[in-house]
Amino acid sequence: MTRLADDLLVLARADQGRLPLNPESVSARTLMESAAARARSAAQLRGRRLVVRGDLGEDGLVYADPDRTAQALDNLITNALRYGDGTITLTAESGTDLVELHVIDEGSGFPEEVVERPFERFGRGPEARAAGPGSGLGLALVRAVASAHGGEAHARNRPDGGADVWITLPRRQARSL
Repeated sequence: MTRLADDLLVLARADQGRLPLNPESVSARTLMESAAARARSAAQLRGRRLVVRGDLGEDGLVYADPDRTAQALDNLITNALRYGDGTITLTAESGTDLVELHVIDEGSGFPEEVVERPFERFGRGPEARAAGPGSGLGLALVRAVASAHGGEAHARNRPDGGADVWITLPRRQARSL
């Protein structure tokens, strides 16, 4: 119940544009490796593997709050563990002003009724409801964290199976942060 209350508080603050951030210049690779390390034992219990790929070097530096970004990545990995199959791959791609942090699984992907709206609050597809309890706030929180940084959250089903969910974070300090 405490986590639900915390998530609702984060979302309420984000709605008001008052989500507190303590941004700093940090490596996308470091953020992903830390997230993978936190989830590794849960993955092993499920017989799953976590892999971090790619090092963008200087191009992989983002200006972000490491704690809030960890919260978003942890939610993405938790979803991949719950609803996906196979290896979970964390990777980064560099754009002109943004870096994309991807969490990719090898499962069946999002159900059709969810793939167009995965970041809606309390939105849970039939597979999620069947998988057990959950608030339906995890991906909404991911989007709120990305937006607070001046980024976005995206999701798609991969043509060869599985889901690819990612956030974008600024490479440079934004004025609003």
